Amino acid sequence: LHKGHLFYTLPSDPFNKEMLWVCTRGGLGETLGDVHILWREWPVPEECMKFTTDQWLGWFPVNLFKKRRRRRRKVVVRGVEYKLYWGDIHCHSKISADVEGEVDEILFYARDKAGLDFCAVTDNDCYILPMSNSDWHLLNHFSEMFNSPGKFIVFSGYEWTSRDTDGLPYNHRTVLYLTDDQPIFRWTEPDSRHIDDLCRCIERTNGILSAHHQRWRIGNCDREKNVEVCSGWAVYIDDPECIHRHLREGYKLGFLGGGDSHRRNPGLCGALTGVFAKRFTREDIFEAISNRRVYATNGSRIFIDFRINDAFIGEECISKDKPKIKVRVEATKRPVKVDIYRNGELIHSVRENKEKISFSYIDRECPKGKSFYYITVLQHEKVPSYPSNVAVAKGNRAWSSPIWVHH
Repeated sequence: LHKGHLFYTLPSDPFNKEMLWVCTRGGLGETLGDVHILWREWPVPEECMKFTTDQWLGWFPVNLFKKRRRRRRKVVVRGVEYKLYWGDIHCHSKISADVEGEVDEILFYARDKAGLDFCAVTDNDCYILPMSNSDWHLLNHFSEMFNSPGKFIVFSGYEWTSRDTDGLPYNHRTVLYLTDDQPIFRWTEPDSRHIDDLCRCIERTNGILSAHHQRWRIGNCDREKNVEVCSGWAVYIDDPECIHRHLREGYKLGFLGGGDSHRRNPGLCGALTGVFAKRFTREDIFEAISNRRVYATNGSRIFIDFRINDAFIGEECISKDKPKIKVRVEATKRPVKVDIYRNGELIHSVRENKEKISFSYIDRECPKGKSFYYITVLQHEKVPSYPSNVAVAKGNRAWSSPIWVHH
C-alpha cells in the first residue's frame, strides 16, 4: 500500500430513485480499514433542482496583496558579503493526511502573503496514509515550477516519519534536496526504516537532513546538518535535553525555525529561518543551510550578527586567548534582552530599552578544549501561548546557530 492511496469512484449520477450512494473507508489509523457502501433515503426538494446564473459583468483587475519592500540586511565576513534571506523548509500540504491546502496554494501563500524568500513543502512519507510516487513527483513538479532565482526559491524535500521498533515517539527528519530529481526513501521501506539507514541512503544523493520533534535521535553521518529549535507546535530548545545533549556529545548542528504548520499558513505560523547566503539562488541558499549559516526565530524578522574572534554563525575557530564575542542585534520591538550561552549555560546578559543593540564580551572563564556558544534574543512583549499546532505569527524570540571554539 505504500505505493499509493486507496481510491474509489461513484456513479456519474449518484442520485438514483431519490437515494444517495455513499462510499466510506473505516476509521483512520495505521492500518487501512475496509471500504463499505451504504445508502440512505435522500428526497430532493423541488427548489434544489433549479438554479440561476448571475449576470456576467466582465473582467476587472484585483490587487490581492500589497508587497512591502524590505531592506535586505547584509554582513561582511572576512571580506565576503552575505545577504539575509528568510524562509521555512518545513511546510506541509494536503498530501500529508491531516493537513489543509493544495501544494500550489501553500507556495502562493508563502511567496505572496507571507513574503518568504525560500520555502520547501516537505510532506510526510507515511503518516496515517503513505505518500504515493505520483504525490512525490507532484511535489517535485511544483518546486521546479515555482523556483525563480532572485525572486522566490523552492526546494524539493519531504518529511521522513519513522517510528522505531521500541515503540518510542516518531523520529522525524526533514530531507532537503538541492535538485528536483532525487528519490524518496520512506521509513516503511526496508532499506530506510531507521535513521542510520536513512543516512546511508541520503549519502548517495545531494540531500541534507534536519532533525526535529519528537524523539531527537541523531544519525551518525555528516548529512545531519541542523536541528529545529522551534515550530508552530512548541519551542523545543526550552527543554535543554532535546538539543544540548547532542551538542555536548560533539554533534555540529545549526538552529532552524520550521513552521510545521498543518493550517496552510507557511511563514506566518510561528517559526522562521534566517539564512546568510551570497546570492539569491537555490544553490547558494542550500550551501548556507548546509554550512549552518542560519538562525531561528519564532516568527519575527529579528536581525542577528554573532561572531567569536573571526568566526561567524555556524563556524568554528581556534582561540589561543580568551574568546572575544561580538554581538549585533536589531529587534522589532523593545526592550530587548540578549543572552550568551556556553555549552548550554548562561554566561552573560545584556538588556536595553531600544531595538538596536551592539556589544562585545570576553569570556574569561572559557574552559580548555572545545566549547559551543550561541545567543538568544528576547523582545519583552506579551505573546500569548496557544495549544496544539497554533502559534502567534510574529513571536518575540530568536536563537543563533552555535559557534564552536577550540581553546
